Amino acid sequence: METASVYSVAKDFNIPVIGIRIISNNEVLKEEYNRELATDCQKFVEKVIKKQIEMLKK
Repeated sequence: METASVYSVAKDFNIPVIGIRIISNNEVLKEEYNRELATDCQKFVEKVIKKQIEMLKK
């Protein structure tokens, strides 16, 4: 829901925006927190954002 509000304001001001959400079910599934997986997700998000910035510069 929060992302929808961000998109709305960005559209009003003609600002490019990307929303990346990560859903974790480890509490629901009673799984142990996996720090390595969390780090991999952060690295992936960083790559996606850097690529988007590169594309905007063209």
